[in-house]
Amino acid sequence: DDHDEIVGFVGSDMDNPDDLGGEIDFTVDGDKLTITKTCFIHIPAGVKHGELCFREINKPVFQIAMSRMPAYESDPPT
Repeated sequence: DDHDEIVGFVGSDMDNPDDLGGEIDFTVDGDKLTITKTCFIHIPAGVKHGELCFREINKPVFQIAMSRMPAYESDPPT
């Protein structure tokens, strides 16, 4: 992609906001990250990422994707 992106994984336990409530594998630039705590990951423009695998879910987990660009466009339009 041609823009920076911030990807977040947020747990739903309001008494323990660091607890993700699960385990997620997420690949960034060929490196597999295993995520077990609430986090936000900055991905610079042009860095390949994806291969997302929710390995274990014990509570609801929110996935957030934010982009630093003035407007979102896709081809084909969504």
